[in-house]
Amino acid sequence: DGTRCDIVTNSHAYEVEWANPGNQYAAFGQATYYALWTGKKPAVILLARGSKDAVTIIRTKMLCMSGGVECEVVDVR
Repeated sequence: DGTRCDIVTNSHAYEVEWANPGNQYAAFGQATYYALWTGKKPAVILLARGSKDAVTIIRTKMLCMSGGVECEVVDVR
């Protein structure tokens, strides 16, 4: 359907997203969608640029935890 998973491993389908406000919903939804298509576990890698991203990080972690999606935060400063 024209969509693509950012990273696919033997076990996971990862969506990689910047920690911008509102991106938590896109990251969660895309990871879940890609997991359905690949038959792998859904996961999100959130790219953070410092303390200004704290609210988005917390929201993303809460959303992922409630929906069974693994979430990793990578500080790219």
